Amino acid sequence: MNRTLIFTTLLCAGTLHASAQEKTDLVPTTTAPRFVLGSQTGGSLLFDKYSNRSYSINPTAGISQSIFARYYMGKHLAVEGGINITVYNKETYTGYYFLENSFQAKNYDARMISYEIPLQLQYHLLNKASKLRPYFGIGVTVARDQYRIKHYDGATSSYTTNNSSIFFTQGLTYQINNNWQLNQSFVVKSYGQNGISTGLMFGVGYSFNK
Repeated sequence: MNRTLIFTTLLCAGTLHASAQEKTDLVPTTTAPRFVLGSQTGGSLLFDKYSNRSYSINPTAGISQSIFARYYMGKHLAVEGGINITVYNKETYTGYYFLENSFQAKNYDARMISYEIPLQLQYHLLNKASKLRPYFGIGVTVARDQYRIKHYDGATSSYTTNNSSIFFTQGLTYQINNNWQLNQSFVVKSYGQNGISTGLMFGVGYSFNK
């Protein structure tokens, strides 16, 4: 009788353990990252009132490339920094040159390359263990803009400007597995005194879980 009772108890325990193990196997085993290092590529639009005279027409398009590092501080907060490089398309402007004792209007071509160092604080929604997590962020960036100009007569020149601005971010992360994460971000920021810049980027990051 005692042997039968012991055997029945062990059999029930084994069945319960197998059932629990089977249910555990169905749960995603992705570990929430502590630190992510990655890269993103995308496009930018610059609405510069100085060059376009209006925010609504003729934005300057560019291609952006960035590397970033994100550190998760808890369930929802994270800090992110990086380096961004944006190369804007060549644009044609009209300038006034002093020729033959008078100012004359001549066309010239200009292209801007922007080097940025952004730093932002992010709030990530949903549970820390969720694979898909939207987030919002706010930050500051310092930039060094290099202008390359080709004048009407073929001569070239360049100059640089430094500026800082505040930006806002909407983003999305998807944790593929314990090591790899997909990233999407949309950024809106001020540019100079009268400009607005927007950017949409996609990329991938490598996650460190310790």
